[in-house]
Amino acid sequence: FATELHQLTTTFSVIGLAETNCNPENKDLYTISGYTSYYQSIFKNDATSKKKGTGVALYVHDSLNAVIDNQHSVITSHIETLFVSITNTTKPIHIGVIYRPPNSEIKLFLEDFRKITKSLPQERSYIMGDFNINLHNSSHQGFYEYQEILLSSNFSPLISISTHEKPGCKNTCIDNIHTNNYNDVFTSGAFSETISHHLPIFQFSNITYDNDNPKQAHIQYYNFCKSNIEQFINKLSEKINNFSACDERFDAFNDIFLTTMDNTCKLTIPKTTKRNNINNPWITDGLIHSIETKHNLYKNWKRTVSSGSPNGDLEKRDKYRAYNKNLKS
Repeated sequence: FATELHQLTTTFSVIGLAETNCNPENKDLYTISGYTSYYQSIFKNDATSKKKGTGVALYVHDSLNAVIDNQHSVITSHIETLFVSITNTTKPIHIGVIYRPPNSEIKLFLEDFRKITKSLPQERSYIMGDFNINLHNSSHQGFYEYQEILLSSNFSPLISISTHEKPGCKNTCIDNIHTNNYNDVFTSGAFSETISHHLPIFQFSNITYDNDNPKQAHIQYYNFCKSNIEQFINKLSEKINNFSACDERFDAFNDIFLTTMDNTCKLTIPKTTKRNNINNPWITDGLIHSIETKHNLYKNWKRTVSSGSPNGDLEKRDKYRAYNKNLKS
């Protein structure tokens, strides 16, 4: 995601992510330079323990002062939310990210969603996320009540185009940004990037802020010094020496990876520091160049795709696929 973000020339004030599959104590593994991250705990219980399709996070630009809004930040089997309040603006701004698992109980989700929209401040509130309710399909379960909740709480959806594109399936509008501050919004939409089946959505508002306020302290849970990283690599190599990698065993590998990271790099007592997060050391100039080349090849091919030629220029398509395959090998 960080390398894909590098392709954009715009610096966003707040970035929201859904399905992070990451707990707060592991957030320092996924830093973005210039941002402070806030992670919600992933949902787990004894009956339905999930390791995929859970977790939400917010990345707030270092020029903004953010405080977690615990009242509206919840975790259940049917809704996961994380909200922050931005305080160094002319008036406070309230921003949250929501994820609704697609197979969760829609009635329970809508009940909690109604409580959130009713209790949020009546201005300068933004709710982004993956709601898994298709606004392009009025027969979708919960469609009308979902819209009634938004309108009765003075919220409006800013995204009306397809946001989820999956081969073999109809395009849907299940990701959105809702706000009761629509008078300040001057544009919104979705990027045609292929990070996943979900297109990244965005909105721009005309809001001023004061960046002279002192920045909040950052809690450090891990120490990624050279000796710890070397120890981590050695321990991980020992544990996966006989490990056969395949998609079905990703969860097992993920457990080994996180356990080894905790045993070698996690601090016994977390540190508090005012320093910003450092860049991910694995995002090299070479990797960024490769991602840029891949994007250019993809865009050159997609420009040739039309209703009369659904596969486009086959030579450009094959060139893109060959390069993408080589990156993964």
